[in-house]
Amino acid sequence: MTVPKLPSDFPKPIQINLPISHAGAFVFGLNMASCPASVLLKGVKAISTLTLSGLFPLPPSSGAILQKDTVNLPLDGLSILTVVSKWIGPMPEWKNHLAEAKDRGYTMLHYTPLQERGESDSAYSIRDQLKYDPSTFDGKRRADGGKEKVDAILRVAQEDYGLLSLTDIVLNHTANDSPWLVDHPESGSTLFSLRFPPALLGINSLIRESYTGWDAKEYSRLLYRHGVGKPVGSMDEACLTSTEKIPSPTGKGPLRKAVVTPLNASMPHGFLYDLTHDNYSPLHKRSAEDALSTGPLVTFNYSAIGSVKGFDDLYPKLLNLVGEKRKYEVTGLQEESGIARVKRLLNSLHLEMVLGGMGKDMSTKRTIINFDLSPSRFAKNTKDRGYVSPIKLIDITSYDVPVDAKTLKGLPRKLVEMSPVVVPHGLTMKSHHGASLEEFVVSNSQEVFANLGLVELNVVLYRANGEERDATNGQFGVYDVPSLSRRSLYCGLEGWIHPLVRHIMRNNDLGHPLQADDLPNRKNVAQWFKDRFDRIKATALLFLRPQYFALVISEAYKLLVALSSNNALHQTDCFACFRSVCVK
Repeated sequence: MTVPKLPSDFPKPIQINLPISHAGAFVFGLNMASCPASVLLKGVKAISTLTLSGLFPLPPSSGAILQKDTVNLPLDGLSILTVVSKWIGPMPEWKNHLAEAKDRGYTMLHYTPLQERGESDSAYSIRDQLKYDPSTFDGKRRADGGKEKVDAILRVAQEDYGLLSLTDIVLNHTANDSPWLVDHPESGSTLFSLRFPPALLGINSLIRESYTGWDAKEYSRLLYRHGVGKPVGSMDEACLTSTEKIPSPTGKGPLRKAVVTPLNASMPHGFLYDLTHDNYSPLHKRSAEDALSTGPLVTFNYSAIGSVKGFDDLYPKLLNLVGEKRKYEVTGLQEESGIARVKRLLNSLHLEMVLGGMGKDMSTKRTIINFDLSPSRFAKNTKDRGYVSPIKLIDITSYDVPVDAKTLKGLPRKLVEMSPVVVPHGLTMKSHHGASLEEFVVSNSQEVFANLGLVELNVVLYRANGEERDATNGQFGVYDVPSLSRRSLYCGLEGWIHPLVRHIMRNNDLGHPLQADDLPNRKNVAQWFKDRFDRIKATALLFLRPQYFALVISEAYKLLVALSSNNALHQTDCFACFRSVCVK
């Protein structure tokens, strides 16, 4: 057995050479600590508890107060706020923005490039990569390019306000008036353009944005894929796990009984933003009120989360990074601060839960705070609000863009206070028939399917379109599910399983348009399916129905495939015996 030690410089490619001295089967594995030291952010200021008795939020004067102690924060505990550097004003005004970000529960500020801007005044068109922009210092930049002052204010941000700092820079986005271009005119040609080796990248996380979800299904997929984890009603383990006989790794000896569970690939680590600084506002994409739904949904993800200055304040439109000259308005947690007071609670809860070690199941263990009663819409002027009548939690008095020559302002708005709602923990899925639904949907399958012969098994499992239409005088054929690009291949369960149900189970695709309307045409088998689908419709919560449907289909399919194999082997043995008798 060989146990090589891996290098800890993860951004670089890793190559491992394993000596193999003889032919045969080999097993290799990778062990990694649950939270290596390199993923912990050291020296982050701790905060006091946010809630009273774990339920009722404390006011800003007594809850989530910055402490002198520091903690080592996992990467997923970050709450990042992006600010466009030129809109926060000169450095003497920065402390107002630092205080506001701290009060709203953020733990890191992401600054767009602070370097000296070029003729266009875009932060991503840099005139001098080695100096900070003079406007940051009211035009009084020192000979060091402003480095000393920037270092000092970033220390203040961390020590006095508990805010870590992050900046991004695109070095090859050079301004057309950069002196560097005069010294290196060849860099303006694609034949001699500046290129960096991959070792400079050091990317360990991807940025994901919730507002890229164009409907409820896609939005849910983004949330579950990049932080929430497995959805309630997850079906992958329950439906895909099977008992099989597998050969020995050496190829010798008898088959061994094993429980087989397919493994899904893991996703790269991601930061989930509600909105990034170069995309349209909630008012443009969905509705202004939708910010109050999107904020909580992003917060309760087990991942680093982020927002952009202006989202909490309900800025009505996408701001122009090049042409916009106005400065941010600082409103703190005032009444006219948009959803900022809600964001304070959400960001602080996110930090508490990550530090509390709730992990990826934090979404199921947390205290339920129901902010989702505000309308969440994926198209303007739609009346579709799902199954819950909305409760108005934010009052926006006008959707007109505020006009101010010097300051960026959000829509006129006011949060609506409501009484606390205490939701009981846990869900008990016992039906009125006694047995749990999960037990019932897989019960009695052996008794129902055991006596089916090869002909019946072919009907229940397969049957091509032509066979089915011949048997039903053209009345029935293969399944044609709405919203799918093609029909299923078979009329039996294989038509459900491949490629539909197998894809749904493997990927937990709970928004798939598949529905259970048609049943295999055999009396006892059909009744078995009907009893279980009727029970599911009568007792299962809507969002749990896909799981139970998949349980029914997968239980029947696995049993029927096993019976088919046994029947086929029996028929083969009988044919071999008959042939032997005839030869004799």
